[in-house]
Amino acid sequence: MGLVIQSGDWNAIEEWKFLFAEFLPDLHGSPWESKQIDISGIHYPLVWKPTTGRLVQFLSLGVIMSSAIHRPARHACFLRDLIE
Repeated sequence: MGLVIQSGDWNAIEEWKFLFAEFLPDLHGSPWESKQIDISGIHYPLVWKPTTGRLVQFLSLGVIMSSAIHRPARHACFLRDLIE
């Protein structure tokens, strides 16, 4: 199960990954710009103003989450409840 994050700088991405890991330890988070993303394994993008056309590259999307409201615990709980 994969999460791709496009929200803020590197520190913000690490914060999101840490907070999601608390609720979903099996979820692997990657930065949006990473060249090593397996696009077939990304199910959950967390984005703020995503690059035009980038989301269509991910073939297995389940839920697209907006990071406009910075509530990592709420996002993580929502996703955990959705998956379970």
